[in-house]
Amino acid sequence: MHKKLEAELVSLANSILQMKNKDDVNALHKKARDIYEKLTVLRFVEDYVEKTPNLSDTEEETISTMQQEWVEKVEFESKMVVEEVEFESKMAVEIHEEAEEKEAFLEAKIEELFNEGDTIVKETAKKSYSLQISLEDEFKDAISSDIATNLFERATKENPIIEEEKVEKQEIKQRSLNDALFKNNIQVGLNDRIAFVNHLFDGSQQDFNRVVSQLNSFKTEKEAINFIKEFVKPDYDWTNKEEFEQRLINLIERKFL
Repeated sequence: MHKKLEAELVSLANSILQMKNKDDVNALHKKARDIYEKLTVLRFVEDYVEKTPNLSDTEEETISTMQQEWVEKVEFESKMVVEEVEFESKMAVEIHEEAEEKEAFLEAKIEELFNEGDTIVKETAKKSYSLQISLEDEFKDAISSDIATNLFERATKENPIIEEEKVEKQEIKQRSLNDALFKNNIQVGLNDRIAFVNHLFDGSQQDFNRVVSQLNSFKTEKEAINFIKEFVKPDYDWTNKEEFEQRLINLIERKFL
């Protein structure tokens, strides 16, 4: 049997040397694999025979058995390699799909955040526009200083004989009327009014006017400040609005000086 294997090995070696197309890698690979298989079987048989001195099978039977076992081993290892490759391919697909799902989720969240940002901008613009309309309504009947000056100059020209004493009396009378009307009221400038409405009253001009009206009805500074802290502030979110809150408290304190 050894001679038969040796003859086969020599035949394979000669067939490689006599190949016309030595660039055919697949053919060379097949012949090399055949040589490797026969050499491996021969080595297994020799090891097996040496380790089994009382072997009852013939050498040919032993070689056949060893060859069959070797083929089964090769097939098993090949199957394991294929299964491992398939498993790794499956895992790669799952990882890819999971990455795509995460990417889609992040894109959806980003789009949601942008939509929320657009909504906040639109609501802020709407509140600012409403405040502008409210202020325009409040001061629509007011006369500008330029128009008032022109009217006064016109009246002076049409009535050039105006005694200084009468002018002084009219000014004193006007001041007295203003003092009577506003001396006990909170004086809020236009800039403060806009700031308070935007930052303390959620853009509501009506809420601000209502609170100011109630503040003007109090007789003491303590009552007015307690009203702000206990009844007004809890209805709104004044977090990080301490500057505007203090400005409003200062105006209240000024009212009772």
